[in-house]
Amino acid sequence: MNPQAQPVYALRIASSPNQPESLALCLRAILGWSGSHLDYSEICCALATAVMVSYCRTARLEDRWNTFGRHAFVEEAAREAGLELRALHPPQAAPTPPAPSEFEWHWRDSYMPLVRASLERGEPVLAWMGWPPPNDSDWGIITAIDNDGVARGVTPGCGNVPVRLAGPPVQVYCATRIDAQETLRHDRLKSMLIRFGRVLRNELPEAFGVVTGVPALKALQGQPSAEIVQSAIKRMVSDRAGAGSVLLKFAVDADSRWRTRVERIADAINEQASFAERVDQSPQPDDIDKLIELEERIADLMP
Repeated sequence: MNPQAQPVYALRIASSPNQPESLALCLRAILGWSGSHLDYSEICCALATAVMVSYCRTARLEDRWNTFGRHAFVEEAAREAGLELRALHPPQAAPTPPAPSEFEWHWRDSYMPLVRASLERGEPVLAWMGWPPPNDSDWGIITAIDNDGVARGVTPGCGNVPVRLAGPPVQVYCATRIDAQETLRHDRLKSMLIRFGRVLRNELPEAFGVVTGVPALKALQGQPSAEIVQSAIKRMVSDRAGAGSVLLKFAVDADSRWRTRVERIADAINEQASFAERVDQSPQPDDIDKLIELEERIADLMP
């Protein structure tokens, strides 16, 4: 990808407790390794995960919120930053986790040769799930294949020690460095806001298996586990933390009409994040109602 870059097997992921989006951390690591540097919050805005509460009804309980659908815009977001991601299969072809046993054979016979070829070209491979617990639901980066044919790599939670895959990932992208798109700030801002709107209005394709926005918050409202509700609201706080400032940075060259609109959006996002932070220790049903009200207000401001 970059002749000056370190070997793929040397790639590592820097993480922080306040940066929970494993997909954004992986993208930042690949970009940094290949010679580009992008802020975590900016990547989350490009992915639209900065405003995404996602809920998958069919997932195991601990994965129902904010695990699925995070890659809805990953190919577009990566391309803007200078990465071409080639999916080994489209989202609608991905198995529903946990992957059935026959998918492991498919992974070994059909996908591993493609992963090996990508690594031999010096291209890291982005992979969702298949990692050993407790990071089994995270995104990670495959950086090598051991002599016994098992892939290994890094996840945000593994520190500096690569780990071997415990099973087949359910979604995989081979990453190739390209020239970043020559896109004006205003155009990138508009793309972000359009993606935000699709997330907040629950308009992601059915292939991702999630609801977002108000329907996801209403599902949270019916969740009997106080611990899961608390965790989901804490995640809202972390996800939205830098969104307002990123939008304002991209609006600096916009005309006054757009700047005014973005300022209103940033204020609304910050208001929701501040409220979520005030109640995340012991959220009550009325608090979820307030978060839903604020979510609707933010959605109405989107293009």
